[in-house]
Amino acid sequence: MASIQNPPKAAWRVLNTAALKSSRYAGAAARLAALRILRRDLKTCRIRDVMQNQGTDSPSREATFSVRNLTMADAASALVVLLDVAPLIPIRNLSPEAVAALRAAIEGPFCNPYSVIATAQNGDVAGFQFAKLAEDFESPGEPPCIKLVYTGVAAPYRCKGVFRCLVKTIMQHRLPLFAEVLPDNQSNMATILPRLGFVAGTHPIGPVFWWRP
Repeated sequence: MASIQNPPKAAWRVLNTAALKSSRYAGAAARLAALRILRRDLKTCRIRDVMQNQGTDSPSREATFSVRNLTMADAASALVVLLDVAPLIPIRNLSPEAVAALRAAIEGPFCNPYSVIATAQNGDVAGFQFAKLAEDFESPGEPPCIKLVYTGVAAPYRCKGVFRCLVKTIMQHRLPLFAEVLPDNQSNMATILPRLGFVAGTHPIGPVFWWRP
């Protein structure tokens, strides 16, 4: 979960250009004092991605959101985000029948203990990661692993640590994760996943990225 508090408006007013030009804030000393006020107040605005069960926390960048398990009630909102990012994955077939099948999957097999969704403070869906348990994916007798299927981050929340927080939450299951990245994927997943500890590999289904606890 990540949280943020808005900087006090007074700090921003101190840095306002008009205010700095006024007699009260004129001069280098006043400008320096204003910057100190802002720096002090911004200390309350740091964001932390709290990684439960691991006893650690890691910094994020600029988002206000919380992560929880996907529920059937999230299907419609998650589908809107999925359709928005479909060209990047890519999902080419967006016929009415295909969209209906995607919603059925969200409400059905994707609605499990491994799929997660990030919601903003205003209730909007910031992003999601659909996942499912894939038993005997490597070979019979091997422990189960989690397949990361579809992921999506709403436009206002991109580049703010949402995807990282979603994947880190799934990692807490302490099971191997893998994701298939299509050659024409335009969401830069082949670069992003290694930053989270994934390693490129091969499999009969095609190129995959693995993460192992």
